[in-house]
Amino acid sequence: MSTTSRGDQIDGVLHAVEAYFHTMHHGDGAGLRRICHPGLQLIGWFEGELIQQSLDDWITEVDSVNPAAVGEPFDMGLLSLELWGEQFATARVCNLVAGIRYEDVLTFAEQDEQWLIVSKTFTETGRVHFPDRQ
Repeated sequence: MSTTSRGDQIDGVLHAVEAYFHTMHHGDGAGLRRICHPGLQLIGWFEGELIQQSLDDWITEVDSVNPAAVGEPFDMGLLSLELWGEQFATARVCNLVAGIRYEDVLTFAEQDEQWLIVSKTFTETGRVHFPDRQ
């Protein structure tokens, strides 16, 4: 039985969600690796196709895009958060990366007092055109 309070659990997951937003907005693959479980699986819909990626494949993709560096506004938010017992949580988030809007469901597990993303399921929900970019 954990001695961590419910409030501390929520704070821990929220900290991990904020770190996720930061890594995605800044194209920070190394930072993403720090907040993900090595066995993470990613699955989702992109451009009409179901894709599946390992953590390494996802990090390569994240490293190739830096929305902040090209002036894309930070547009990410938490839609819902649910704790499951003492070691698991899900966060439903929305985010804008490289002009594409997504909704993600991130599943977290607490390991060694750190909340890690163990899976990501996502869908593309729209696109944003920035007139000052080609």
